[in-house]
Amino acid sequence: MQAIHEAYQDGERGEVCRRPMVEMVIPSILDNSLNKTGDGNLIATLFVQYAPTKLSGGRDWDAASRA
Repeated sequence: MQAIHEAYQDGERGEVCRRPMVEMVIPSILDNSLNKTGDGNLIATLFVQYAPTKLSGGRDWDAASRA
């Protein structure tokens, strides 16, 4: 819970989380019909918290800030 709280606080300050909360689900392990290509690859979904809409100082996300 502490890591989730700290990730939230980073986002609230407009900072990229130092230790983001990441949930990973691989639903195609149980249901291969989710893989429409039929090539046997797996489908994964990542839910990442928390990312600020605006960066600190009112900066927008750009190519440099995404790196």
